[in-house]
This record gives sequence, C-alpha cells and structure tokens, in this order.
Amino acid sequence: AIARHQAAVNLTPDGHPDKPSQLSNLGTSLLTRFKRLGNLDDLDSAIARHQAAVNLTPDGHPDKPRWLSNLGNSLLTRFECLGNLDDVDSAIARHQAAVNLTPDGHPDKLGWLSNLGTSLLTRFKRLGNLDDAEASIVQFSAASSSPVGSPSVRLAAARKWIYVASITHHSSLLIACESAIAIIPLVAWLGLSILNRHQHLAQIGAIVRDAAAIAILLGQCDKAVEWLEQGRSIVWTQILQLRTPVDEVRAVEPDLADRLLHVSSLLDQGAKSTKSQNEGKQSPEEEVRQYRALAREHEEIIEKIRSLPRFGDFLRPSKLHKLVNAAKEGPVVVINVSKAQCDALALVYGADEVIHIPLPDLTSEKITQLQAEFNLILKSSGVRLRAVRDSEVEGGDEGCKRILAELWDHLVKPVLDSLAFSHGPDTLPRIWWCVTGQLAFLPIHAAGIYDTGDSSGHIHDYAISSYTPTISALLEQADAPARKPFRHLSAIEPSSGASYIPNTEKELECIQRRLHNRDYVVLRKAATKERVMNAMKECNWLHLACHGTQNARDPTKSALLLHGGKLTLEEIIRLKLPHAEFAFLSACQTMMGDEELSDEAVHIAGAMSLAGYRSVVATMWSIEDALAPKVADAFYAHLLRDGERPDNRRAAEALHFSVKKLREEEKDIKMLSWLPFVHLGI
Repeated sequence: AIARHQAAVNLTPDGHPDKPSQLSNLGTSLLTRFKRLGNLDDLDSAIARHQAAVNLTPDGHPDKPRWLSNLGNSLLTRFECLGNLDDVDSAIARHQAAVNLTPDGHPDKLGWLSNLGTSLLTRFKRLGNLDDAEASIVQFSAASSSPVGSPSVRLAAARKWIYVASITHHSSLLIACESAIAIIPLVAWLGLSILNRHQHLAQIGAIVRDAAAIAILLGQCDKAVEWLEQGRSIVWTQILQLRTPVDEVRAVEPDLADRLLHVSSLLDQGAKSTKSQNEGKQSPEEEVRQYRALAREHEEIIEKIRSLPRFGDFLRPSKLHKLVNAAKEGPVVVINVSKAQCDALALVYGADEVIHIPLPDLTSEKITQLQAEFNLILKSSGVRLRAVRDSEVEGGDEGCKRILAELWDHLVKPVLDSLAFSHGPDTLPRIWWCVTGQLAFLPIHAAGIYDTGDSSGHIHDYAISSYTPTISALLEQADAPARKPFRHLSAIEPSSGASYIPNTEKELECIQRRLHNRDYVVLRKAATKERVMNAMKECNWLHLACHGTQNARDPTKSALLLHGGKLTLEEIIRLKLPHAEFAFLSACQTMMGDEELSDEAVHIAGAMSLAGYRSVVATMWSIEDALAPKVADAFYAHLLRDGERPDNRRAAEALHFSVKKLREEEKDIKMLSWLPFVHLGI
C-alpha cells in the first residue's frame, strides 16, 4: 500500500489538485505501519507527508481542515511516544486550525472538535493544567451536541466529555451523561446489519451503567433508573428492528416514519451530498446550508411525532412515574454494576421515590471474579458445553455454595433488609430482579447460605424471585389483551439430530395427566418448526421439551431444536402472538445470554417474552433429563390444583414450590441440577 501511494505521489506534479490527497493517503499508510511495527522513521515520514499536503493546500480549500486534522493526529501520536511537548502543542494548533476553517453546521466539524478535545486532554494528563481540561470539555461538548454528522462520533465525544468531567469534578458531568444517553437511540437505529449492530453496541451497556452510577452519586436516582431502562434492551427494541419506536410510528403515520429514517440517514452520512455527483463538489458553505436544513427538518419531524397520542416520550427515556407501575405486584430491583460502584435501585409501588440501596461490598471486579468462577464450575461439570439434557450432573456443589453465599451477603440480603422483607411469611411476596453487566450470568434467584442448614439464610424463604430484562417489559405484559379461552400446546422432540432425550415422553405424560380434560394440543414426531409455530398462534400456553442451543457469535441464531430444523430466537420474536400467556421451555440454555451483550438480554426466554408470552419458565444451562419430568409434574400440579382456569401470574409461585419439592425429595440432588430453573415476566 505504501509503495502504491508513493508511486501516486511521484507521478503527480506539485501543482496538480490531487497531489495533497495523494500525500495524505501516503502519510496515513505510513502511520498505520508505525502503529503496527513501531519504527519511528515511519512516523516521521508520515508527519512530513501530512505537512506537505497542508502546505500545498490554500486555506479556502474544502479539504484543508482534513489535512490539518491528519497532521495533528500524527503529531499527537509522536508526542505519546516521545513526550516532546512541542509535538502536542503543534497537534493542538493544527486541530484548532481545522476547527477554525470549518463553518458551524458542517458535518465534518464534530470530528475536528473531537480531535482537538483529545489533544487538549492529552496535554492536561501530562501537565495537569485545568485550563486544558476545561478547553477539552468545551470541544467534546460541542461535538456531542452537533445536530449533523455520525451519531457514533458524537457518542464517542460524549463519552470523553464524561471522562474529563468526572476526573476533574466538573459541573457539567450530569449534562455530559444526559448527552450520551440521548445519542444512544440514534446509534442503535441506523443502517447496520443485526450482527454489526450487536458488535457496535457491545460498549453501550458500560456507558449506561457508568452514567447511572454518576447519577446515583449525584443524588439523581430517578434519572439513573430512567437511563438504565432506556439503555438496557437496545438490541431487542431497536437493533433487531422489532417493535422499534419508528415501527410504532409507522403503524399510525407511515410517511412520517419513512421521512424520519431518510433524513436521519442523510445526517449520519455527513459529507455525502444529496446533489448529483456530476454537479461537482459543493463548497463548505453550501454543505452547511444543506445540513442545517436537514437538521431543522429532523427536529420538526421528531416534534410532530411527539405531538401524536402516545408518542410524547418518543426517543426519550420513560419517566419514573410510569415505570413505578411495574411494581404493583412486588418490588422491582435494578442492580447497577459499574467500575466505580455497585448499587441496587428499588421501585416500590406507592413510594414517592426510588429506594437507593448501596452495595459497598460488591464491586465490578468481584462480580467478574464470581462470574469467571461460576463459568468454570459449569464447564467442568459439563452443563455449559454439552447443550443437551444429560442423565446426570457432576459435582460443583462446593463452588456453588461459595458463590451463592457471596451473592447473599453482598447483594441479596442487603436488598431484602432495606425493603423490610421478613423470613418465612405465610404468603411469600414477589420480587423482580433486573440485573446489569455480568450479574446476568449469576443465579441471584438462589442466593443464600447452604452450609449451615439454617433456612433463614436463603432467599427462597423470603420471597419468590423472577427476572425481567427491562422494567417496561413488565408494564407491557400487564397491559396485554384480555385472556382467551385456555388452550395448551405440548411439543416434544427427543432427538432432532442430537443425543436422544428419553424422558421427554415421560414429561409429556405428566403434563397430560395434570391437564386432564382441559383443551390441549400435542405434537410429537410432528413437531416441525412450521407446525410448532402455527400451533403457537392457536394456543396461548406452551410447553417445549427439546434440545436448545446457544450461538455465541450471533445470539439471534440461538435456537430450539425441533423435528427437521431449528426455531431460532429471531424467528420467535417475529411471531405475532397477542394472546400468548405462558411458555415453559424445558430445554437447555434458554436463558443463557451473550456475555458481551448481557445488558441486551439476548436469550431465547427473552425472545419468548417479546413474542408476547407474559410469563416464561426457562433454564440458565443444561438441565438433567431425569429431573425434567419431576419439575414439570410438580409445576402443573401446583398451578392447576384449584381446578379453575390456569393463571400465568401464578407461574413463578408454581416454579418456586416445584423446585422446593424437588430439593426436599431428592436428598442427594446436586445444586447445578435445581439451580438453572428460572422465571421471567409477570
């Protein structure tokens, strides 16, 4: 590449208008090789080529700011290597010149502002002059607030703003966080494939958690809950393009939704002009006029949407006064994990404000350690790797007890005490856990002390636990359409190309015996993907006994293995099931998400929730085949004991007592055999 760029430079005379561009390309290639091999001659040569490109370009030329910015970046790189203050001073001067030569409203300006801010921040970190920190905040603030240009660049600038404001205790810290939170939906929106969106947004969970920690530190717990709620399930609600805010607008105003996407795309593309290429290059002033007009149109479209019924908070976080309604049946506890601190934020129906529960003994590093230890236990026990319903689970009890005790002492018990939960009440209350970060991979629902025989140290004797990917999910499930007559679908697939699962037939017999004369449908060898999907549309209750598998590279391809094919997570979400009530996923790994995207809750149980199921029983890892029929039998016996129509709102209670029964009757049961069963939803 360097040789070809050098040849292009050699063949282009100094007076040719393309010469600066050729020199800049050569400089960029040399800089890239330096970053790989570390040869300072390459870095010096890169700087020389970028300087030559600048020298050959007059100030009024539209490309001059870009060449200046490239030169500034190269000089900053040399400063970081050699520490010569002249280099960082020169980098700042070049970046400032790029900013000065670019009119406000030009789509490239936010990049130059961000580069200038980075150079100032670098000098501040070396010399400690607060004036540099203040100046960098000004640049990052301006870049993140730009109405035109790439949302990704704006978000990166907002993140740097947060960093500088945090380390200098600047008064703009909360505003910086608000800026980042406002940009996140725009980043999630535009024109990437599903997998690329997953990869691009893996960083967003950390941004939201850190912003929430800052809000908590500043006494703004309401904001923390609202921000966490907006950021938590980006992949589900926007990245997969399923029931996104724009889709909801399109249902009532299709032209308005399409225009919003079109204008947003034009603003995001930056330098790409709407003018035909054969009309020649636009001047900076013409581009500014064009993008200012687009920015105004973008704002007008959003305001029109917000004037529509039910769209007043379009692209804004849901307000606490709405979210608290999710806690009508019991507290909803959001656990925020950031590098700075860990906190629980509890929503209690009727309370005037969020209950903040500091967790001083819980740290991000501790959770990472616990998650790594637990994952090692799962792997060594064979329940993480096989993804099948095996005949037995090996070992792991001592490690599980240690991890569950840590979760009890440092997380669950402080929360229960703060909420005044008592031990062993006549009727166990409900509690919902909405977890962030790597906590999503730890069994909070079973936290406790299991070595002493003292039941007062178990969460099971205080409350019935459920999980929810977001607070809004509980609101949507509670507001679902009126229930239709009960109809149950049982679908079993004992092999599907994987190892044979002998006890699925026994599991089905238990379910049929408990359902007795109620309306139900059974699919055995006929349990193809198409038949199961069609039956799911006709039946509002579902029990699937089959293999399940997790796709770590692309979680949307995680699947239930049916006869002759896979029912993927993505296909499940696309089903329209407005009257769905309950799903029991007696399969493996149906609530095991992607470690890099834990805040987006990418698992099959979550897909079932989005498809319309108000209540879901799932598993965090492979379950023991011989125990699956026992859990199912006890579950349906408890749920159907009064002879009335089954109520999905009692599913969590039924699972709680069926697992308790299993532990009492199977004296030698391994902890990894009963721990994986979890409840999601209302």
